[in-house]
Amino acid sequence: MGEMVMMTVRGLGDNPTVADVAKLLGVPVAAIDAKFGIIIVDVERHICTVRVDSDQLPKDSEYSEGVSGPYSDPKIAPFGTPEPDDG
Repeated sequence: MGEMVMMTVRGLGDNPTVADVAKLLGVPVAAIDAKFGIIIVDVERHICTVRVDSDQLPKDSEYSEGVSGPYSDPKIAPFGTPEPDDG
């Protein structure tokens, strides 16, 4: 498995499925991170984002209309000294 990257997909309607997104990206359903799921970014414009195994993305840089990425997926962690627990 390769590095996980973010891909943005536009135009799949109100309730896109993982299968819909996978087809548009040209990857198998298993390439999409099921735990992350599909995150709706803009309801009105039907834009969502998913995490995808970069090794499974098509090697050419041209994607279907409505697809953009890949974008990095940096790990998000707390910053600074942890605050003491009040309990």
